[in-house]
Order: sequence, then C-alpha cells, then structure tokens
Amino acid sequence: MLNRLPCWLVRARRGRKLIGYAWAFDLSDDGTWAVIDDVAVHASFQNQGAGSALLAELVPWLRDDGFVTITGMAIDPRMQTIFDRHGVSSGPPNGAE
Repeated sequence: MLNRLPCWLVRARRGRKLIGYAWAFDLSDDGTWAVIDDVAVHASFQNQGAGSALLAELVPWLRDDGFVTITGMAIDPRMQTIFDRHGVSSGPPNGAE
C-alpha cells in the first residue's frame, strides 16, 4: 500500500537560477518528528551560506507546524555544523525505532 506524505520544501535561487533546496517530511504517527531528508547546494555556491539560509527557513517552518524533534543525517562535517547551528539532531528521537 502506498501512502502520500506531506513534505516541506524550500529552495534557494540566485536570480532565476536554482542553486539549492532542502526538504523534510513527517516520520511520526503523531506529527512530532520531522526528518530533513536532503539539503543540497550546487557546488559553485557552497560555502557561501546557502545551506544555512535554507535551514533558517525550513526549521522554523517545521517548528511552527508543531514538530518537536527535527532530525537529519549529515554526510560530512560541514553539514553537521550547519545542523547543530539550527538545532537539528542526528538519528531518531529517544524511544523511536
């Protein structure tokens, strides 16, 4: 059985050019745990604050929508630093499998 899940998506643009995006989805049964699945910034625009700007929009939006726990999996130390700065934790919340 397939289910459609709501997701939250923000995009970064420079002029008309898409340079990055971040998206998250609800992974809990009770609407309290969101997972940031992707944060992607074009290589030419990395290390210029685009990833942090994406999370500066996405994380408050998720909090406003009632998510208590927001997690993500950083694939490198730079992303972990950005996640830490925006209150995104690694792994599932306590008690989740």
